[in-house]
Amino acid sequence: MSLKSQKPSPSPAATAAIACGAWTANLVDRARTECCDRYESEDGLTTLEWALLVAGVAAMAIALIVVVRNNVDQTQQQIPTNVDTGTSF
Repeated sequence: MSLKSQKPSPSPAATAAIACGAWTANLVDRARTECCDRYESEDGLTTLEWALLVAGVAAMAIALIVVVRNNVDQTQQQIPTNVDTGTSF
């Protein structure tokens, strides 16, 4: 009878976790490389990036206009309109 030590085989969950970790590390490395390449690049923004930037600014401007307009309407309703303008002394 041999008491040779055997390595335990990893469970399927452990194998999946290792594979997920390797995939995540690869994804992070690719993202880091892409960011560094873009940071060092002098190409500037693409048309799509400019379009998304302009759309974001326009959406924020529209939201600001809606908020200001609602506040003006609420304040307008609080102004008294039954002011006596007669000049009787």
